[in-house]
Amino acid sequence: MSGVSPSSGSADQVAQVSEFLRNPSSYPDRPRHVEVRETHISRVFLTDKYAYKLKKPVTLDFLDFSTMELRKLACEEELRLNRRLAPSTYLEVVPVTIDAQGQFELSGPGKAVDWVVKMHRLNDAHSLDTLIRTNAVSAESVDSIARRLARFYRELPPVSVTPDEYRLRFDAHLRANRQTLLDAPGDSFSSLVVKHVHTAQLRYLHVFHQEFERRVHEGRIVEGHGDLRPEHIYLNPDPLLIDCIEFAAEFRQLDVIDELSFLAVECKHRGAAWIGDRIVEHYLEASGDRPPSTLQAFYACYRACVRAKVHLLRGSQLPKPDRSPSIAEAKQYLEMAEGTARELGPPSVLIVRGAAGVGKTTLAQKLTDLLCTEYLQTDALRRELFGKSGEPVGHNKGQYTAENRNRVYELMFERAEQLISDGLSVVLDGTFLTNCVQAAAVEMANRQGARPFLVNCTCPPEVAATRISGRLRVGGSLSEAQTTTHMQHRAEEELPRPEWPQCVVDTSTAEPLMIQTTLDGMRAQMSG
Repeated sequence: MSGVSPSSGSADQVAQVSEFLRNPSSYPDRPRHVEVRETHISRVFLTDKYAYKLKKPVTLDFLDFSTMELRKLACEEELRLNRRLAPSTYLEVVPVTIDAQGQFELSGPGKAVDWVVKMHRLNDAHSLDTLIRTNAVSAESVDSIARRLARFYRELPPVSVTPDEYRLRFDAHLRANRQTLLDAPGDSFSSLVVKHVHTAQLRYLHVFHQEFERRVHEGRIVEGHGDLRPEHIYLNPDPLLIDCIEFAAEFRQLDVIDELSFLAVECKHRGAAWIGDRIVEHYLEASGDRPPSTLQAFYACYRACVRAKVHLLRGSQLPKPDRSPSIAEAKQYLEMAEGTARELGPPSVLIVRGAAGVGKTTLAQKLTDLLCTEYLQTDALRRELFGKSGEPVGHNKGQYTAENRNRVYELMFERAEQLISDGLSVVLDGTFLTNCVQAAAVEMANRQGARPFLVNCTCPPEVAATRISGRLRVGGSLSEAQTTTHMQHRAEEELPRPEWPQCVVDTSTAEPLMIQTTLDGMRAQMSG
């Protein structure tokens, strides 16, 4: 027992409980020494035989440990989840009590003031992380881990989640990861790489949405481990897997292949890619699961970005002189993500085209936002080159002569080439009325190793006329098209050659249908 008296305030009391747990005399087995290991959400107190895990009173976006009751629930959930994979290691949830004299005690008769998870202490030398670093991993031991995981996943029921919920969850996480990495201070990361890898992921997520729907319908989304890394796997000598995520169900409700891809990323990062590959292959053979290789690449790319984000945030919590190792490790993960993103295909060039008033700019901007691509618009480039017309101009006059239109397209293609050479996808928004300018866009994309795709926007003439009239009435648009321009464009327009990858979008239909038509066309191109 200890005579430290609690003071008001949850954080203060937890600090006093922590001091109590640091004291070897606080434990029934009277260890010689107590080692303390700390994360941003917990402290683990290691005695000779046992480990006691105390939750910190923190509230983050994804967890709430602010009260003793919430911490107790988290301890109970940790016990439940981890007994699935390490039943002999996770022993019980133990109260830290205080008596009338202000004495703390483990499982004493007094009032509970906090709770800890009690575990058998495992030997660090037996962790897969240590074994990799010491080059002491055998194929037999990896196979034993693979068998344990395959059995674990086989016994898990699918979680209740709809395909849309599952896919939109990824969409939110991808955008959050992207923003965090783009907001990194100084020259921590190349913004070009961050944009490239996240556009590749978002494009795969939305273009191949049916793959994610299939995973849900096949029951592949389970309540897994959630944080399957080498430091959480022990060979004792049989495999023990510890430290499941207990604080957020969403983080452990995941595709089996997602979880195993995470482990593969971590093994590869440590220079032991063969371990992750062997475990994945064993699962595929044992389960009969046959996910496409691109889905595995998507998950691996996503997990590498998550790890880059984690190390970035970890470094940001340290004093500036101590940040370099965390930032360097984050860069390594981002480089891994960049390599994996290439497996998801080259950059895309979406050529969103059609006569004035067909709604191509609305669709182009929606696609830009959905896929986080770059965006180039002929109206904006024309304004940049020539300024705003002083008065309404007719078709093929003023800024809209054939010569001036060519100058606008030349500037667009020049900038697009630079973006593509940087690994970025781009949406081109313009009329692209003639085969000549359409071919120039397609050839530019092909020359840069990108995938060109034409989105041919169309709508009834009366719809286009109404849109143009409304735009002129409200003002503020970069487009200077007049009500007669649509039909003039229609008379001049040449349909794209059939050999070019393309789709036709009726922009008088609902927005989700327009976007889906485009994505379906892209999927046909990317699957060919």
